[in-house]
Amino acid sequence: LFGPGVVSFRLVALVPGILTLLLFFPFVRRLLGGGARSEAPALLATFALAVHPMHVYYTRFGRAYALMLFLELLLLWALVAVYDEEGRASIGRWVLVGVSAALLPVVHLSSASFVLALGLGALLLAWMRGGARALRMPLVVFALAALVAFLAYLPVLEDVRAYFAQTRDTKDHPSTWIGIPVLLAGSAPLAILWLFGLPLFLGNFIARRRVGPLLAAALAGPLAALVVTRPHGMEFAWARYLLIFAPLVPVLLAWGILRVLDWKWGVAGERIGLAVLAIAYGVSFLTGPIRPGRRRVVAFSNTYLAMRELSPFDAPWDGASSVYQEIAADSEARCVVEFPVPVTRAVLLQRNLGRIHGKRVKVGWPGKLPAALAGGGPYVNVFDVSDEDADYLVVHRNLPREVRAFWLSVYDDHLGGRISGIDAGFLLRHQATFIGSQMHVQPAFVEERLGAIHRRLGPPSYVDDDVMAWKLSR
Repeated sequence: LFGPGVVSFRLVALVPGILTLLLFFPFVRRLLGGGARSEAPALLATFALAVHPMHVYYTRFGRAYALMLFLELLLLWALVAVYDEEGRASIGRWVLVGVSAALLPVVHLSSASFVLALGLGALLLAWMRGGARALRMPLVVFALAALVAFLAYLPVLEDVRAYFAQTRDTKDHPSTWIGIPVLLAGSAPLAILWLFGLPLFLGNFIARRRVGPLLAAALAGPLAALVVTRPHGMEFAWARYLLIFAPLVPVLLAWGILRVLDWKWGVAGERIGLAVLAIAYGVSFLTGPIRPGRRRVVAFSNTYLAMRELSPFDAPWDGASSVYQEIAADSEARCVVEFPVPVTRAVLLQRNLGRIHGKRVKVGWPGKLPAALAGGGPYVNVFDVSDEDADYLVVHRNLPREVRAFWLSVYDDHLGGRISGIDAGFLLRHQATFIGSQMHVQPAFVEERLGAIHRRLGPPSYVDDDVMAWKLSR
């Protein structure tokens, strides 16, 4: 529909991410029973989701988590609509339940625990409302959804088995459990509020709302699956598997706190609570990783640091080539082409260099751009680069050596080998997957292509042990 390119890749996440925000306010109002008293908690929870670092991060690029969260909320909303009214639910609502329940495990296997838990919650509510006869519809719908999901997995069933066999004996696990609620809440102070408020208000919600068991199942299912299976992955991975917590817990907190204040001081108390919670979320946003004005290198900003800042990676690297200071001092320069660029977590080196010089960065590609990259974005054929593309071309002669030196600087010079506190798990996540297992563009690959660059651009304007640089603009 949109052709190859970055836009198409990102629409996979961007569309469901935006749809989630559009869905969320009416969904929360329905969950809380509708009426004027549900509007304030719904507004507050929607604001919290809109500025949530984790939700924003996974809406930026083509992984499955934004779509998974959208479908999870859609399934929960459909079931709330089915069981929040007297009488028989419409076939259309049951179709929505079945479709979203079938799609969820296909979009991401970790959501199977969510679907199973909601299925059990639906059976419980059906039994409470109509006894054994009422179990027929939820049993049929969820059984058909499970069958469709299983059939969808048949072509890749061996790959799935191979993955679990591969990770059975080499599992990474979170290093500090507090890191998971910090990611899910968006900040450490909010995480503390979550840990105390969630069990307190969930029990009260179950007691007061007919559909309370559905909300409890939506939260308990993924959490129980993690505790039982303890899958491969550290803090970032486990937080992804619990992503449904990010929108739902703020709903519970807003509902519970506003109810308590309303009971104690009436409408004035509710308004005070709304203002205080809005300020808390606002402060978390304005001091968090996606705050306005945070210095970014746009082409390299979508890293885990967009969810949780780690200051050692932001400190200007003392070992960086001095050409970056020259570029920073060039007030007329607007753009730099870097070739080659690091891949995987080593891209944090390029991000640091971009923060030093402060210019826009484009990615040098070794030849004609493939169709998937030709439709725009920060890519340019390094053998065709000119002053129309950028002001400087920087070629890294030994990227593995540079990346290693930068990483050692982060962990030895800035941290002194000491990793502790809330950020320990996040720092260890980067360290654990670095150097030995990382892929790098090797020096021989670069040397083979330097000749063609020389012939086109002439001698470089800057040379040191790590880089060669050409000033393209005159």
